[in-house]
Amino acid sequence: MPATPLTAVERAPGATGRARASVVLSTGVCLPEAVISNADLERVVRTSDAWILERTGIRERRRSGAGVTTSMLAAAAGKTALDHAGLESVDAIIVATSSPDTFIPPVACLVQRRLEMASVPAFDVNAACSGFVDGLIVADGLIRAGTASTVLLIGAEALTKLVDYTDRSTCVLFGDGAGAMVLGAGDAGGILASRWGSDGSHADLIYYGPSEEYPDTGDGLRLAGKGTFRMAVEQMTELCAELCEAAGWTMDDIDVVIPHQANQRIIEAVAKRGGLSLDRFVINVDRLGNTGAASVPLAFAEAEATGRLHPGSRVLSVAFGAGATWGGFAMEWTSSPR
Repeated sequence: MPATPLTAVERAPGATGRARASVVLSTGVCLPEAVISNADLERVVRTSDAWILERTGIRERRRSGAGVTTSMLAAAAGKTALDHAGLESVDAIIVATSSPDTFIPPVACLVQRRLEMASVPAFDVNAACSGFVDGLIVADGLIRAGTASTVLLIGAEALTKLVDYTDRSTCVLFGDGAGAMVLGAGDAGGILASRWGSDGSHADLIYYGPSEEYPDTGDGLRLAGKGTFRMAVEQMTELCAELCEAAGWTMDDIDVVIPHQANQRIIEAVAKRGGLSLDRFVINVDRLGNTGAASVPLAFAEAEATGRLHPGSRVLSVAFGAGATWGGFAMEWTSSPR
């Protein structure tokens, strides 16, 4: 199934008359201190460290403490990104999440309050694990159009609060955390191409609710493993090829691939099918688990902090999530290592 392309990217002219680009000014993270290891899960559900590692590649994941909400994680990551960018405010705040504090108000407004940015437009994006990519495409559009010069984009999740710890197929996957980017207007580099899509006919692959096998159980995150694996690999591989073509690159031109961190096996399959060496992929799922919409910005921040991103680095980022949703972008990194 081909990934649905975004309308062709057109750069709006900036004040200098040169192309107006969306570039990353800074990143930030917030990870809870509490760790859930595979050994911890062995004590609460019928599983084993070997079983989890073989199927997911995950060794541990983070868990937010009692009273810690998604907006708290998001605000902390956002504050770090703002500090790194040397900014006190931005023109818009976007939060990607599928585990909000409450249904109403939006997490982004709670973040805005914590960061004391009154009157700044703030809204949420819920596209599950693809949410950060969708938020970035929206932010990119705002910047290219001249509607905003700076956008604080955050992916944040408290997914362990949605997990059914009697469901061994899903409770081993998810973790909590938040990652942020400050995006700004630049004259070159930055976001070169983007693609996104969805197909609601696959909505039953990943959902929150009772188990289909055991309908009397309470609500929890559910996942159809085989179907999710197959579709995620197909879509993410196709996205890599389409984004390269749109950016005018070959696969050999790519320096770094930053995928959604759903499962080590999915990442390995995308690398193999796409003809990409695994050492070009940023992988932290072994230590953080699947952090949903937070996984892409957390991986970006780690790549920056560990020196894998340098000015001019050619980066692909792709994601797949519940819905089913998918998206990705090609970027020329412009920020210098801190």
